[in-house]
Amino acid sequence: MNALFRGKSIKGKMFVSYVVVAFIPMLFISVLGYGWTVKIVKEQTAAMYYEKLDQARAAMDRRFIDMDRLLDTLISTRWVQKIGNMYGPSIQADRLEPSEIRGYADEIRNYESLNGFIDRIAIILNTKRLVLTENGLDDYEWFFERNYRVENMKAADWLPLIDTFNHGSVLNPGQVYTYDGSKRAMTYVKTMPLIDQTPVATLLLSIEEKSIQELLHTGSYERSHSLYILDANNELVTGVNIDEDIRPLLNDLPDAGARITSIVKNQNGDEYFTFLTQSEVNGWKYIAVIPTSMVLSQVQVIKYAVFILIAISIVIGISFSYGFAIRNYRPLKGLLSKLNSGTAADSNPYRGSNEYNYLESAFDTIISSNHELERKVEYYLPLAIHSFFLKLLYNLHAPAEISYARQTIGIGTTNDAWRVALLYVESVCDESVSIGQKVSKWTLEGNWPLYLVEIEGNRLALILNTGDRSKAEEAIGQVKLSLLETYGEHRSYVGVGGSCAELAEISGSHKEAVMALHYAFVRDGAPRGMVFFADIDADTGFRYYFPTDKEEELVAKMRHGQFEQVEAVLGQLIEINVGKGNYHFITLQCFFHDLLSTALKALSNAELGIANVINEREFMRLNTINSMKEYVYDVYARVCAEMTLIREAGNSQVKHDIWRYIDDNCYDGNLSLDAVADRFGLSVPYMSKFIKEQTGYNFVEYIARKRVMMAKQLLVDQALTVEEIGMRIGYANVLTFRRAFKKYSGITPGEYRTMKLQSKPE
Repeated sequence: MNALFRGKSIKGKMFVSYVVVAFIPMLFISVLGYGWTVKIVKEQTAAMYYEKLDQARAAMDRRFIDMDRLLDTLISTRWVQKIGNMYGPSIQADRLEPSEIRGYADEIRNYESLNGFIDRIAIILNTKRLVLTENGLDDYEWFFERNYRVENMKAADWLPLIDTFNHGSVLNPGQVYTYDGSKRAMTYVKTMPLIDQTPVATLLLSIEEKSIQELLHTGSYERSHSLYILDANNELVTGVNIDEDIRPLLNDLPDAGARITSIVKNQNGDEYFTFLTQSEVNGWKYIAVIPTSMVLSQVQVIKYAVFILIAISIVIGISFSYGFAIRNYRPLKGLLSKLNSGTAADSNPYRGSNEYNYLESAFDTIISSNHELERKVEYYLPLAIHSFFLKLLYNLHAPAEISYARQTIGIGTTNDAWRVALLYVESVCDESVSIGQKVSKWTLEGNWPLYLVEIEGNRLALILNTGDRSKAEEAIGQVKLSLLETYGEHRSYVGVGGSCAELAEISGSHKEAVMALHYAFVRDGAPRGMVFFADIDADTGFRYYFPTDKEEELVAKMRHGQFEQVEAVLGQLIEINVGKGNYHFITLQCFFHDLLSTALKALSNAELGIANVINEREFMRLNTINSMKEYVYDVYARVCAEMTLIREAGNSQVKHDIWRYIDDNCYDGNLSLDAVADRFGLSVPYMSKFIKEQTGYNFVEYIARKRVMMAKQLLVDQALTVEEIGMRIGYANVLTFRRAFKKYSGITPGEYRTMKLQSKPE
């Protein structure tokens, strides 16, 4: 192929390519069509013969079921019960008169005449060694020697079939001799359970082989086609057009269970298709055999048509390929001219065989530029990830940032949970010397990621994409050991937060990690200097009061710039946590750190950054409660002042009326963003942006939070059901109410009610 294209111009190569492209698909389609035709012919043949086999199998299965039903009918008759239940080895004359015997024989004759498939019916009375037929009672020995003698069988050979409980045995067709002649017949023997499952009577049914063959629709099989019926032991039962050369080959066919198509070959090398299906009633195999030559003869015409089609396609392909090559070379020639226009090379560097060389050189330049761009992206990517994770840790991210980060920089590769661990190393170096990169990614065993993010100084955040504690503990140990080997052995502490389902909720795990880290500072006995927040959850000495509703209240009031109200809520919280004097200093430090995180949440949509409001290193150096309290008050005052400026810049009477209308109707189930925008003559996008700028939430989330706050007040009243409360605050469906409450409160309405009732003083 390389020799075919070497030394040719692009136009010549196009021509050759088009010829190849035109010829190969046509050749492929022709071969595929030929194979598809063969396949269709085979499938249609198989379908036809399987249909015949299914008809034959179903017909025989129905006959066996009818014979079992005949057995049930005979068992239920009073006279069979009467004879079978007679005690002793002989008929009791005082209980059974000769006229009755004749009547029973007549009934058997009626059954034989009504059932055209069954040739003869006999009831063998095992314990009495008598046989009841249409002719009356016969002696056991006489019946099997004279009246129903099967070739190669004596009367004694029947004992294993009738003296033990028999669920149904079939004697394949053989020559049967009676007192009035002989015939080939199949014999069906089955025990009649009369008393306690004891075989006191056995039913014998004789079916002529010709009746079975008539049932198989012998007229529908040609002389070259054969049908074989084999029993469960691969013994021939009967068939149509049986070939003795083919018959032994059928023993090697697999058990069916479902339809099986195979090919067998006789001693002469002739091949035959075999189609096999098996009965679920008696295990018989029904096999149709047909010569493969008869099936494939229909395909020969298609083969000749394929050759003709290939020849025609070659001629047409060459003609069209030449025309396409000339036409399509024109725009490529123009592209080559544009590439050449910016160079100082030969006036026509791509002439003839040099065209590809010129293109290769041009693309090398483009690839080199692309590599340079990738190098720059690789350099700045860690900084982007670092900024992204800092926003996540302090809940300053926008919802769209997470999906963007997943798509562009590959944050997170598993569907597992997330958690945060904080690592603090008491380095002997100056604090200005970083102990790690800004951010690095570790891929651990199991192909799940861990992100190492430098917060400041000697503090690192480990963001793990796993909810499994043992895996997290092992991964943190690996990272810690690697860092200490690189920067020297120093005292280190680790605090690990709880897991969260979504990356957007990682700030909560960060808060827990902060508390766990401070706990590790004062609990030197922690294993490997590592403390999980879940382990200190039961230690009441390290808990503080800061419920979610208070946090939401602070955020809402800060966003409205209401510092006096914020100051009142802060005072209440600080009084509860500090006033009693029961809390450890580290616990209070965590409490004030949580207050600072809440202030950052209020700034999530403001232009004021983290560094403008909080210096975490400065806060960590504060060593008195009053200094931390003053620092927090100062931060909240600055946040409120900033939010006031933002709100005043967009304040107007219309906006005031909008908030009044939303607050007055937020519990109306029909309230929607479209309705609010339509009432004040504003566009929906503008209204959505206004609500987002003023509250930090979109319209649906703001309404949902308002409703959940009202629901918390109503849940204290036990007279109202959860469904009634949901309808009162605007939810027509109680499931929607439960989901909203769970999303914004973390617990269900029922759990919240129980918690409030348990916290009430008795």
